[in-house]
Amino acid sequence: MGVVKKCMLSGGLENESILKFLLGTSFVIAVIVFFMSKKKIFLAIFIMSALSNLIIYWNTYAFINYYKLEWLAIFAIKYWPFLNLALLITLIIVFWRKKLSKKND
Repeated sequence: MGVVKKCMLSGGLENESILKFLLGTSFVIAVIVFFMSKKKIFLAIFIMSALSNLIIYWNTYAFINYYKLEWLAIFAIKYWPFLNLALLITLIIVFWRKKLSKKND
């Protein structure tokens, strides 16, 4: 329960429809980034993941308790940031490999 309480920030989301709207918006932003960045899938996935993590992290305690989603709060706080970090490191490695291969050509 202690981890779930950390998840709730003051003025968090109180409505399920707002949560769905924000998650949908993060998906739309990721799709736009995917098409605008010459179809770089890792960048789009990273943006979707980071935005979704923030949205879930700022969620309210009442929503998590109502739907019995304590595991989601624990995952969003303890594990999801590390997955985002791993994805960011992968993005940086891919970027530098492409940059170095363009220099050598």
